[in-house]
Amino acid sequence: MAIIGLEDQQSSSRSHANKTYCRQARYMRIVEGRRLNRYKERRRRRENQAKNPILKELSFILQVYIDFGFAHRMSDKEISKLVRQMSRVWGLQKKSPGLQVTLLSPDERFLYEGRLKMSGFDRFKWIISDKGIDKFITKCPMVYLSPDSQLDALLDVRPDEIYVIGGLVDETGVGSLSYYRAEELGLDARRLPIQEFLHRSDNGTFNVMLTINQVVEILVRYVYSKNWTDALSVVPKRIGYESIKSPI
Repeated sequence: MAIIGLEDQQSSSRSHANKTYCRQARYMRIVEGRRLNRYKERRRRRENQAKNPILKELSFILQVYIDFGFAHRMSDKEISKLVRQMSRVWGLQKKSPGLQVTLLSPDERFLYEGRLKMSGFDRFKWIISDKGIDKFITKCPMVYLSPDSQLDALLDVRPDEIYVIGGLVDETGVGSLSYYRAEELGLDARRLPIQEFLHRSDNGTFNVMLTINQVVEILVRYVYSKNWTDALSVVPKRIGYESIKSPI
């Protein structure tokens, strides 16, 4: 009986050891897979940067205002997403000398979340004003960017204009808020020329509400290249628009 009991214990120990080994092997495969995916993602980013570098100084000061007049409409979750988008704007600003970003009357939740999640937030070289956009309207011609389809397309980016982007993350998908905001302020509103310079594919969401950082990058790329097809390469493929060889 003692011998049988000992054999059972040894068998149980071997079974436990095998399970432990299998778990460890599976864990190592997962870790290695993640490491490989990170490597592939870094390589993809380097290749994209090599194809579309934004490292030269812009030919003029590109002034972009972020209008935080929508903050009261946003949940804490949406504010957190806004912070992430603005962190990417700052990353773009570092690579694009000549891009000047001004935050108009940013929400206290945004400032708190920014300082909490973005290292060096208070040293970022964007301009923060406690004044709302209505205090700046007479300073310089302004163009308020909106995805609203009824608007005329923005066909040029000029040094004598300020480009205003709504500081808004709206998970409800209501795309006309920025248009109504521009109307309320009496500002010229334009949409990016996605339909004019990209081809509509067979599949996609066709929702052209882009993130703030994507809109800023498109403006920067256009100033750099003077080519809308190149600039609009930023538009995610899932939206359903693809590059064409020449503009419509």
